[in-house]
Amino acid sequence: MLDDIFTRKLAVLYARLGRDAQFTPAGGDAQPVRVLLDEPGSTGLDGMQMRTEPTIRMQAADAPNGVHRGDRFTVAGKTWLVREPGVPVLDGTELQIELKPLPAGATA
Repeated sequence: MLDDIFTRKLAVLYARLGRDAQFTPAGGDAQPVRVLLDEPGSTGLDGMQMRTEPTIRMQAADAPNGVHRGDRFTVAGKTWLVREPGVPVLDGTELQIELKPLPAGATA
């Protein structure tokens, strides 16, 4: 029961604080998702650690097949490549994904 409450509250968190994004699995079609994007220089939601690399957090349910190296996220017109597979956070309802900018000249 506690897990269900947390999952519902997590959905509210993403609805309020998340940003619209497109998640495109390698070789797949883009799908809309809500993400929390931490760019270098930000401290993220926890306010405790300065980010040196871009990361995205998303609800795991939005990527039932996981997030893998080479997948892409587009947020506010900027496209990011997934650098490392998504890692489950806490109880596994969220994924944290390390990113890198799409190289210049590459097609989104």
